[in-house]
Amino acid sequence: MTNRTQQPPIQPFDNLSLQLPQPTTLPNGIPLYIVNGNENPICQLAFCFKAGKMYGQSPAQAIIAPMVAIEESENHNAKTIAERFDFYGAFKFTQTFGEYTQVSLTCLSRHLTHVLPILLDCFQHPTMPDNILNLQQRQIAANIQLKAQQVRTIAQLEANRLIYGDRHPLGQIIKPEHILQLSRHEIHSFFRNHYHPANCSIVAIGDINNQIRQAIERSVAQWNDNKTETPDCVWSTETSGQMLSIIDKPGAIQSAIILQLPAPNYQHPDFYPLLVLIYILGGHLHSRLNTNIREQHGYTYGIRAQIIGNQHLQYININTECDIKYTYPLLEQVHVEINRLLQQPINPNELNTVRQLMLADLARQLDTPFSRANLITEHIMFNQPINHFNLQAHAIQNTTPEQLRQLARQYLNPNLLRTVIATDKNRLKA
Repeated sequence: MTNRTQQPPIQPFDNLSLQLPQPTTLPNGIPLYIVNGNENPICQLAFCFKAGKMYGQSPAQAIIAPMVAIEESENHNAKTIAERFDFYGAFKFTQTFGEYTQVSLTCLSRHLTHVLPILLDCFQHPTMPDNILNLQQRQIAANIQLKAQQVRTIAQLEANRLIYGDRHPLGQIIKPEHILQLSRHEIHSFFRNHYHPANCSIVAIGDINNQIRQAIERSVAQWNDNKTETPDCVWSTETSGQMLSIIDKPGAIQSAIILQLPAPNYQHPDFYPLLVLIYILGGHLHSRLNTNIREQHGYTYGIRAQIIGNQHLQYININTECDIKYTYPLLEQVHVEINRLLQQPINPNELNTVRQLMLADLARQLDTPFSRANLITEHIMFNQPINHFNLQAHAIQNTTPEQLRQLARQYLNPNLLRTVIATDKNRLKA
């Protein structure tokens, strides 16, 4: 009989590993990745284009161009496309990052052949009529204006400016007028120059049987263009020497706080062990920052630390929001926890708990074809190593307390900690 007064033993994870599929190169040169999973009769096609904010004359071009282009083509007007997608229960959306833009199409697998040719026609023959362009411009500008009132957005934009520089596309602040002032010619030219087979990779996800796969290959293979791949666009960063920036937002009831430190990139041997250290610091609900600042002091509902950036620049990012009166006490406790990692070795029991939590997070990435496909799109768009998953698992299982202490001394230098605060300065007290 089971003794319910005794906690059952915790079973450690077996070795986690993942072999990502190799792409098929279509006749027009487009790599096609297939991540199959027939648990549900749904599929998604993720088109990854080398057409992010770092290309073109302004980041605003990269944001609006695909949103307008997929609404109407020479062979399908906007009304027809909307009705057809609605009838088949399909939807499309775009996400623009630093170097890449992802255009995704999701639908029931049996309906893919009805909607995929329409999206491909939009890629090849976009019309971008003035009524749709103007509507999209107004909507995007209104969204930017709305977010610009939030202290979280204000702090993030300032943090980006400080780390990348004013002239870098990822450091520039996009304002509503930047969207509204773009002409149809500028947007159309950007799309024509960057949305073509040589700049495209495709990840097909979900219920992809042989029949659907062949239909995808036939449809996409008909998309031909003699353009060559856009050369990599490498912008020099002009990181500011300013270590404290307080942005005034009159009437704000909270402070948004972002702290940043330099970090190595994916190719550096310290990157993956450093992920473990940052997870201990602020990567989960019971991390050191959350235990101290959320649970013990009640300064915030949550605080998070992570490594973010792109293939050219990675950095440690700590972010949170709190009542304005807790701003400086919260910052003081962040320094307390960083100093603890610098001065005291990590307890093996804490490290074992963190290992299980991190491995559980990794294991969840294996649950569905859509989560597994994220590893491929991130490899394409952010230049993550193809064995990124396995490198994480190895670091989680093998990094020692002494290694973590050395990493803390190397990368958690309080003198290099850049702090950005967006708040109502009149209510902020030192």
